[in-house]
Amino acid sequence: MKPIIPLSQNIEYRNWVKELKQRYLSARLKFNFLTMTKKYKKITPAIATHPGSILKKELKARDIKQKDFAKAIGMPNPCLSEIMHGNRDLTVAIAIKLEEALGIPFQNWINLQNRYYYIQRH
Repeated sequence: MKPIIPLSQNIEYRNWVKELKQRYLSARLKFNFLTMTKKYKKITPAIATHPGSILKKELKARDIKQKDFAKAIGMPNPCLSEIMHGNRDLTVAIAIKLEEALGIPFQNWINLQNRYYYIQRH
């Protein structure tokens, strides 16, 4: 007669449990991936963001006042305010000034403005 081995010490049982866990986790991951892809197909594209709103957040993150920043880049405060509120487009000259002051490449600012313009107009 074979000695009785507790299930927790039985190697075949432990391997079987391990395989079941792997199958369960694999099936669960596949299910999550499928439900996520179905969910994300329904998402609508984001609204176009004006580069001025990004500039506003950047200045807030750096704790720079709008008036001081306008003075630093040599721009009238009302013009900067119009850009930050999305009422005025960002030009290449302004983008270059922003690059010099903030260190964010001017091409990024121009790309943001172009995308905004394209999405708003089409």
